[in-house]
Amino acid sequence: MLALASSRPYLRIGLIFVPLLFVIWASYTFYNNDQYAVVNLLGSGSSTNTHAGSGADFPSGITVPGDNEEYVAICFTAKNESLNLPESFTHHYHHVGIRRFYIMDDGSDPPLSTYKYPIPREHITFVYYPPEQHHEHNNQLFLNDECHRLFGDKHTWMAHFDVDEYLEIVRRNETLISILKDLESDPRVGQLSVNWQVHNSNGKDVRQPSIRKGYTSCIDDDPASGGANSRNKHVKSIVRNDRFLDSSNGQNHPHTFFLKNGSITVGEDGREFTTGIEEWPMPTPFRWPITRNRLTLHHYNIKSRAEYEEKMLRSQHIEAGKTTWKFFEDENAVPAWECKEMASYNP
Repeated sequence: MLALASSRPYLRIGLIFVPLLFVIWASYTFYNNDQYAVVNLLGSGSSTNTHAGSGADFPSGITVPGDNEEYVAICFTAKNESLNLPESFTHHYHHVGIRRFYIMDDGSDPPLSTYKYPIPREHITFVYYPPEQHHEHNNQLFLNDECHRLFGDKHTWMAHFDVDEYLEIVRRNETLISILKDLESDPRVGQLSVNWQVHNSNGKDVRQPSIRKGYTSCIDDDPASGGANSRNKHVKSIVRNDRFLDSSNGQNHPHTFFLKNGSITVGEDGREFTTGIEEWPMPTPFRWPITRNRLTLHHYNIKSRAEYEEKMLRSQHIEAGKTTWKFFEDENAVPAWECKEMASYNP
């Protein structure tokens, strides 16, 4: 064979270039299909919980399909949050698939609509409320109701989050849409409430380049109490719009909403919960035992010392009670654990 190859030069060339072309083809195919293969690694019905260490198991650049039908939207109540909105937009656009954001601007100066953001502008709707238009003692509840009044009929579901709350879809064989579609099959369900995972200041004194990468210390769930004594028992909610009644008539928190037609509030497992009714009337803002098998709402509520000081200045009409250094110190005093899953996401 060697003699034959040496006597026929074109065979020598073929023996060299055919394997080379195969290597190039194989490399190109692997590179272009690697992300798809990893995304679908758990796609065949697996229910593996990848929350712990999820960033180590999956490539950080994965993005999910966009919700181009705008089946679900996110409504943020925000004031002077121009430095925090870009990363929140980036995360929820690329890793949750949200294609409609409503910014209920609570008198920002300058208005939040005057800034540039890292996602296509057509996916963001701004509504500006001047400072003199504050409503009673908690403007956030009023603006949640306004968001539903103005836009509720355009979507099946609406998430009411703060800018410092980041939703994580834990299982890579699910999307937010698939979870909501599953819940929608039960006609009783009017609201999905997701447990917090509160992050502390991580010992930082100044603003970090990235919230997700800069704050990787989370407060404990207090497993001895099943979560009853942890701030992580708090929830925030994604409401089915045709069941939404209101948020500001009677309750004094933005965590859950009054519903129509006897609809129920469920956790990620699809089960109704009534924990905390001794402290709050229904709908309760608390859910325990705390679970994060499908969804986690990462709450970066204090961040660095400098950012917390900024938050105290802007929170007068948005939040109640989180305006003292005692709250900052208490939050950092809670037993904590390292939580790096959100740090793995790019962009």
